Amino acid sequence: MKTSSTDSTIIVLENWLQVLLSTYGHHPSQALAKIIHYYIGRVLKESDRSEQPFNKYQYLRMKKYWYWRSL
Repeated sequence: MKTSSTDSTIIVLENWLQVLLSTYGHHPSQALAKIIHYYIGRVLKESDRSEQPFNKYQYLRMKKYWYWRSL
């Protein structure tokens, strides 16, 4: 199964989120929470163009949580 450019972008963004979340676990900061919030938004934006099924509800909840953490 061939992945589209959008699906590849989502994979890259999700991998980057894993790095950011791991870093936050070791060194929590408001600035890092804002960056995590931003990248979750990017995943959601890319998912609008994706052909693959995507659980937006999970990402919307995470975005809300990280917005709260970034305040």
